[in-house]
Amino acid sequence: MPYVGVLDACVLHPMRLCDTLLRLADAGLYRAVWSREILDEMESSIVRRGYPEQAVRKRRRAMGNAFPDAMEANGFRYAGIVPAEVHLKDRHVAETAIACKANVIVTENLKDLPAAPLANLGIGVQAPDAFLAYQAGLDPELVLRVLAEQASELDYPPLSLDELMNSMATVYPTFIAALRA
Repeated sequence: MPYVGVLDACVLHPMRLCDTLLRLADAGLYRAVWSREILDEMESSIVRRGYPEQAVRKRRRAMGNAFPDAMEANGFRYAGIVPAEVHLKDRHVAETAIACKANVIVTENLKDLPAAPLANLGIGVQAPDAFLAYQAGLDPELVLRVLAEQASELDYPPLSLDELMNSMATVYPTFIAALRA
């Protein structure tokens, strides 16, 4: 059974982070999962930041086409199971994790998705830095190849692997340190 990670909306809208997470899933390190509600939240967040709605919808379709098994249409079957400590606006994320038997929720929103009560359901909660560092620990050579490919495809601005890693080091220091070790 593959390692399953629910990607919260807050990790899907920073483009470079989203790109890295999806490339690692595509490389087979884990199975990325989301729900319609998560994608709606991602789309709304990106549009609020001034990106054209049409471009955001195109990105959403591309994600769906690239990861057709990522969509978890759980409805709200697990509402009674979600711990009360999970913030109301993020319950759908926990429900998605329960529905797909996720190992982890990847989120910047650690306050509203508290680790302890979700751990009782067998679901971890990790910030992107910790999750990426874990992936790097599984197969550092593969992760470096994925990042090298990502760097080679960047146009605005073009970056080398080292430049990409340097640009990520301040935001994801544990991840980059794990790769450089």
